[in-house]
This record gives sequence, C-alpha cells and structure tokens, in this order.
Amino acid sequence: MTLLCAFLIGSSTMYAQKADSLKMVNLNEVTVSSFRVKSDLNSLPQTIQVLKKTDIQEVPNESLSELLKKTSGVDVVEYPAFLSSIGMRGFSPSALNGNYTMLMVNGLPSGTANVSTLDMNNAEQVEVLKGPYSSFFGSGAMAGVVNVVTPMSTDTIHSKIGVSYGSFNTYSIKAQSGGAITDKLSYDFSGNLMRECSDYKTGNSNLLNMSTYDKEIMGNSYGQTFQNTSFTKYDGNLRLGYSFSKDWMLNLYENVFVADPIYDNGNFWGSYGSTEKSIRRWSQSLSLTGKIGDNSLKFSPYYSSEMTKYYNSATDSNYVSNSNSYKSYGFVLQDGIKLGDHYAIVGIDNHSEKYVNQVWAAADDRTTPYQPDYLNSANGIFAQLRFNFLHDKLTTAIGGRYDLTYFSVYKTAYLPTVSSSDTYKTFNPNINVKYAILPELNVHASAGTAFLAPTAFEKAGIYSVSSAYGVTTYTGNPSLQPEKSKTYDVGFAYNNVHYGISADVTYFKTKRIDMIVSSYNASNDTITFKNAQSATMDGMECSLAYDFGSLSGYKYSLKVYGNLTHLSTSTVTSDGVISPMKYVRKDNASFGVEYHDFKAFAFRLNGRFVGHRYEDNYLDTWGTPVRPALVNDAVLDYPDFMVFDLSGSYTLSKKYTFGLTIANMLNENYSEKDGYNMPGRSITASVSYSF
Repeated sequence: MTLLCAFLIGSSTMYAQKADSLKMVNLNEVTVSSFRVKSDLNSLPQTIQVLKKTDIQEVPNESLSELLKKTSGVDVVEYPAFLSSIGMRGFSPSALNGNYTMLMVNGLPSGTANVSTLDMNNAEQVEVLKGPYSSFFGSGAMAGVVNVVTPMSTDTIHSKIGVSYGSFNTYSIKAQSGGAITDKLSYDFSGNLMRECSDYKTGNSNLLNMSTYDKEIMGNSYGQTFQNTSFTKYDGNLRLGYSFSKDWMLNLYENVFVADPIYDNGNFWGSYGSTEKSIRRWSQSLSLTGKIGDNSLKFSPYYSSEMTKYYNSATDSNYVSNSNSYKSYGFVLQDGIKLGDHYAIVGIDNHSEKYVNQVWAAADDRTTPYQPDYLNSANGIFAQLRFNFLHDKLTTAIGGRYDLTYFSVYKTAYLPTVSSSDTYKTFNPNINVKYAILPELNVHASAGTAFLAPTAFEKAGIYSVSSAYGVTTYTGNPSLQPEKSKTYDVGFAYNNVHYGISADVTYFKTKRIDMIVSSYNASNDTITFKNAQSATMDGMECSLAYDFGSLSGYKYSLKVYGNLTHLSTSTVTSDGVISPMKYVRKDNASFGVEYHDFKAFAFRLNGRFVGHRYEDNYLDTWGTPVRPALVNDAVLDYPDFMVFDLSGSYTLSKKYTFGLTIANMLNENYSEKDGYNMPGRSITASVSYSF
C-alpha cells in the first residue's frame, strides 16, 4: 500500500487537459482488451468492471490483490509475506483449493498464480470479468478473469520519477518513461524499488462490535509488532514496439519481478518459527498485430519462469530448504473478423505449465520433495460470435472452446516415481445477451460452463513420499475428471452520464460438481484422488455511483460509490452431508467518495467491509495452542471487519505532484487469513516530477 503513494502522480494533470470533461467521464469512451482485441465497453454484452489509472493511483495498494480487494468485491486469502490468491462469486480464494480465477497481462497468462507479486507500477487499467470464461480462456476461468493492461505510448516521450516515505520505515523509488523514439519505434519503461525496513504493527482496535468470542479469535494481537515482516522488492517493465505500417505492429514485452529478502514469521504468534524466502520471476512475450481487410490478426508467443525459495530460518547461517519452480509458456493465434454489424473472434492457443519442487534436509542434503515434477499442457480451439440487432439495441455473444489437455508426470530425483501420462478432452460453451430497454437502461444475462483441470500427478502420478511418519504412496486416478461448474446470471444496468448515475444489480447462481479431494484406498494402502464433492453458490452483485459534478456540467467530479457482493448460499456437499463453505466471505463491499477538480487536486476516501467467514482452527488444534480458550473449536467463525483508506494529491505547474496517504486510517486489527494480521495504520508522503 505504501508503494502506491509514490503513484499519486499526475492524477490531476491528466484532467487538466483542455478537453471536454463530460467526454472524459462518459462510459462510452472506455476501451477494454480482455478478449485480446480492443473493444468499446458499451458495445459488449459481457459485464466488465474497469479499474482506471486513477483507481490504481488513488487506492493504496502494494499489488493487484490489494487493489482488487479494495475496489472489486473479490474474496482474498492473503499472507504478509507476498502470498495471496483471490476468488469471486463464492469460489474459495484459498490457494490450497486450486486457482479458480485466471490472471492475465495484456490478454496473456500472467506467469504466476500469486496475486501479491503482480505489481501495479506498470498498470494502465485493470479489467475484471466475473463468471465462467472457460469458453474463451480454458482451464482456471471458473470464477472469472482479471486482465492487467499495460501502457502503449506512441506519442511524444514523457517521463516521471517519484519517491515516497512512510510508516514502518518504508520507502519507494520509481521511474516511468514512454513515447515514440522515431516514427516507427516506440517504448514504455517502468522501474520500481520498494523496501519496508521495519516490522509493521497491527491495528489496535475494531470499528465493528466484537463479541467475547470474536476477541478470543483475535487473541493478544492488538497494536503489536508483527515480527519478521520486512522485505525488499524490485519490479521492472519494458515494452519495445515497431510499426511496420499503420496496420501492422510488433511489440516485445519484458517483466522482471524480484522480492528478496522477504522475512516471514509465519502467523502472528510465530508458531512455526521465523523464516526467509525469495521470489524471482522473468516474463516475456511478443505480440504481432495487424489488419488485412476486415480481419484483425494477432500472434503472441510467451514464456515465464518463476522461482520461489524458502529458507529454513531467518539467520545468517540459513540454507534453502525448499524451492518451487513454475514455468508457463505457449502462444495465441487469433483472428477478429468484422462481419458488417457483427464480429467474430476465432483462434487456437497452447498453454503449458511445468512444476518442479526440490527439498533439502540440510545445506548439502537433498531429500524427498513434496510432489513429483509434472507438466499440464492444454491445446484449445475457440470461437466467439458477437451479434448486433435492432440498431444495436440487442447485442449477444455466443462462444465455445474445445480443450485437449495432456498430463505428464516425470521421473523425479529423490522421489520414487513412475513416468506416466494421460489426456482429457472437454468443450465449454457460453452465451451473453444484453437488451437496451431505454438508451440508458439495459437488461443483461449470461450462462456458461467452466472447468479446472486436475494436476498431472492427481490424474497420472504414481510416487512415494518418505517422512517422519513413514512412507506414503500416492496413486493417480486415470478416471479423475476436472472440476466443473455451470453458472447463469441476470441483471439490470442503468448508466446516464448527464445525470451522473451508474448502477447495476445482478443475480448469479453456480453449481459446481466433481470437486477433487484426496482419498485413502484401504485395498492397496495408498492415497488417491477422486471427484467427491459438489457445491452451490448464489447471490447478488450490486454497484451504484452518483457524480455530483453532473450538476455543474462536470466542471469538477465529486462521486460517491459503492459495490457489494452478497452470497445468499455457499454450501459444499460431501458424502451426502451439506456444510457451509470455508474460507468464503458472505459479504465483500467497497464504498467511498472521490473528488477531482480537473486542475490540480484529487482526493479519495475508500472503505472496505468484509463479512464473516469459516476457517479451520489450525493454530489451536495442532501442536501448542496460541489461544487456549479455542482448543475445542475445530472451525472458527471469523468476525467481520471494516477498513478505511484516505488519499490526496496536489499537482503544481502540471509537473510536481505531492501526495499523502493514510492506509487503514482507523487502525483496524484484521486479517485475511486466521493468524496473519495485516498492517495497522500507516502514513506515507510522496513527491513526483513529470517531464
């Protein structure tokens, strides 16, 4: 969150241009690229939430997970040491349960499942699609898709440098530059260094009423230093673009992310001891785009390598005890075809993911890894047809995707493993419809299926793991099916820029089947995997905003806004027993007020409310309890919380921007995961220079 204070750069400058203010806030002017082609948001039947540059700059965040949880009503499981995952519409965000939300950068896989490592320093806008999108993107898009769009500057070169300093002895230095070098060659560059030199403190109060039970869950964590939470991170991005002609362009993208060292106390009470880790990711992609007649062509190969190393302790004599290597690579070949008033997107792609795990018992003593090396490789053919009828009053999108997935388990050092492979085929359709009852009022609906492929070792692995408890043998299940879901939603949206009103209310319902669990097989004394659970989720998504600036013809903007996702039902059925879903919040809401004078001043007060959730009580039922009063509670009903952030910036002479942010201004003590409390109040000042 402190990094963002350096980002309060030029938010007013962009509004100081002598352009039509009404045009700037008009939703019709928003362009999205989630489907790998640039499209006018208002022309799409899909419901897409767009977080603009001002949202990214003004809402305090350290990463994509921080931004989304404060603005989009998504569900989050977050740990202090750069580890988080997100979920939507009742899909659990728990990283242990698979990744149900697809993360993309410029329409391509992000190269990571860890949302905390996606830095917003280079983000131009973020697009959030809620609902099943396997019909276009394949496995992992069950809950939705998040697409980060980076800048493509082709005008006069412009640059920006900024610094910030704040609570917990935290500072950041960043630089950005972009523009046209020649008529054909352009670039964008950004770099960022951030260090939190001191361990942070937790909040010392709760805004909402806390029962005795709630306070027992929070324990003695109020206003205390969370030991071993300092870190250093770097992020660098480069785009080089070459225009062959007005219709054809080649772009090279490079990204480097390094977080090293990251000190990790585990939970607040340090039950498992203090450790250290590092994360390094290198990603690159090419994008060749062009037009031939009514065809918009795109070819994009990509590759990413992420290495996470865990150390046995946070001392000078530590050693790497565990390392996880994740490589993703593939390509997209796509054609967008204009057919009169209609449009078609067709293409093929490949997405491969290779995982390697290594474990050390001592600095020079390799031992049994947690799982075998494996590869999931999916080849897909997809098509989406968009139709516009009745003079654009009725828009529809009908799409489908066929996936052929290959599973490969490799012989793995120090782990008795049988090389094996298998395949899986699936088809997933989707339909979206929007009808304009009035120019400002529309009804929209969608329905579709989605899937999450199992890992290769769950389907095809045969291996044995040795531990202090003995030897455990795992056997893959060739009959194992992917997890599947069927979702439909229906809602109404009203957008009237002249009156400053935008609103949307959507009801959704999802049925999940074939959820994968591990299972002990007594006949051969092995653990295998099976499709043994189902789940049902339904609820409402609501958003409302009113801009008082409409009363003055947008000489200024003073907007109040609110977003809410409410789950009416979120249950899991296992062996005929129905129980509440764990790690899923009943309510996720964001709300606030923002002001821009379109000249020099910007201000935002943003609030976030998170409802209760159920969690397994690992801290008190395993080993030495940290909260003795809860030792008999296997599952905790974690309390609600509410957090507020305040930010403001002032731009002088269109070049110098001074910013101030107060994150968690009411000093709330809260956590996204039991025992992993988030920072309390932090104050950060920033200054930047644009030239």
